[in-house]
Amino acid sequence: MSPSGSHLTETNSAAKFMNSSNPVVAAFIESASEAIGKMAMFTLEVEAIDIVEAPLGSFELVAAMALNPEALIVMGLERQLAQYLVAGMIGVDPSEANEFLEDGIGELLNVIAGGAKTRLKDTESSFELTLPKVAVDSKSPIDEPGGTPGITISGRVGAEPLAMTIWIQGVDVGT
Repeated sequence: MSPSGSHLTETNSAAKFMNSSNPVVAAFIESASEAIGKMAMFTLEVEAIDIVEAPLGSFELVAAMALNPEALIVMGLERQLAQYLVAGMIGVDPSEANEFLEDGIGELLNVIAGGAKTRLKDTESSFELTLPKVAVDSKSPIDEPGGTPGITISGRVGAEPLAMTIWIQGVDVGT
């Protein structure tokens, strides 16, 4: 079982945005696309990259991870997408994935951040990882840095929306 339209072609996919002039954006898009594809067997279709100062917005599930004292990644997704992703990761029906949502989405965010860390290890944008925090049916589990511009990568996995916002103080987030 999968979200309608999963395994989409690459026309608007992450590949289009991986050549971003910003290495941080490119590293996180490539890592997210790779993690979602390899762990859950779905294709991430990137729709927009925006500079934001506001919170992610309203999602049923939010995962966050401090990357170092001055950096943060927050991923928001709807419960149905979380169920499909986790079900794909652990090989169960999506209706059976609820009890694994926090751990599964936390691990997905950990893999995304780890992949970006590896891609950025020899740059001035390198960072350290902390443990992910996941909140279900709630707002962000970590306070978003006020007044710090971030990058929001918006897209879809099948028909379901997915958004990641990356805040890194002292790093130019212009795309």
